[in-house]
Amino acid sequence: MTMTSVLAAMAVATGLAVGVAQAGEIIPGPAGKLYTDDGGTGGVPVVFIHSFAGDITHWAAQLEHLRKTRRAIAMDLRGHGLSQPPANGDYSIDGLKADVTAVVDTLKLERFVLVGHSMGGPTAIAYAAANPSKVAGLVLVASAARTPPEMANEVIASLEKDFGAVYAGYAETLVAGA
Repeated sequence: MTMTSVLAAMAVATGLAVGVAQAGEIIPGPAGKLYTDDGGTGGVPVVFIHSFAGDITHWAAQLEHLRKTRRAIAMDLRGHGLSQPPANGDYSIDGLKADVTAVVDTLKLERFVLVGHSMGGPTAIAYAAANPSKVAGLVLVASAARTPPEMANEVIASLEKDFGAVYAGYAETLVAGA
């Protein structure tokens, strides 16, 4: 099972691809079409980057709150939500950083706050390091600065071997005690 098929299966299994408002904008990305949700005016814009297997709906409350006083943008990274998966299977941080670059350049954002959750954190860090003059602030939510390759490879290998069992175990930990 490839990473693309793992992500597609996760979207279907979790319902992430279902019920997402489609009022956003499709932007050409380096590896396919990227879905964005852009709204509000004023203030320094805020750009939200979701987690692994996440999508723009994770930021709904923040978007609603911030858009009362400023522009706020959420984007679906490649292979997540309503964005196309990359044909070449590239889900590297550099690849995801290129998605962020495509969105902020297309939307002509000159300076903004960048928020990254989980996997979105290293993506935000990589973008900020490459474009420090554009990033007015950096917010990391439950993000590791860098995942050691051996740990990342172990996670990917387990997902490719038995996605259903691994994801079921992960989902159980999310709702434990809820």
